[in-house]
Amino acid sequence: MSGSTYETLFVQLDAHAEALALSPRQPTDSGLSAAILQSDLSRTVQCGLLIWNGDFHTAHPIAQSLDSADGSYWHGIVHRMEADFWNAKYWLKQAGEHAVLPKLAHLPEAKPFLIGGKWSPAAFVDACERVAGHSLNDGLLRKLQLIEIKALLAHCHG
Repeated sequence: MSGSTYETLFVQLDAHAEALALSPRQPTDSGLSAAILQSDLSRTVQCGLLIWNGDFHTAHPIAQSLDSADGSYWHGIVHRMEADFWNAKYWLKQAGEHAVLPKLAHLPEAKPFLIGGKWSPAAFVDACERVAGHSLNDGLLRKLQLIEIKALLAHCHG
């Protein structure tokens, strides 16, 4: 894996991170999706970078091909972004007690999404479903989604 490629893509994505919607209609930067796919990064990392770019359509087949807890977690995020909430919960459950869950549970903003002191991906999906299609302020959810994506990327790249 090329560290400099990852860092370059990370910086580019981070420059417009605030633009990532809970259910993006299109990639934030389609040229960046092409660069991600052409990189020598692992498929797991490529999948996460594509998701961060809002390109869940391209990320979906990659997530489906990843037979791991990481792949299941990415697959769940893809379905959440597609507003396929039941399927999102299924794939997030398949990810099991993933290593990123304790990191998310320690965030002050995570309190509404904790069950028994643990980050609940299902509770987060439910919150995303409640705001789907409404003009409700989803700022907290978007912020947590970005933190979740970055944490999972760090885990996969690390």
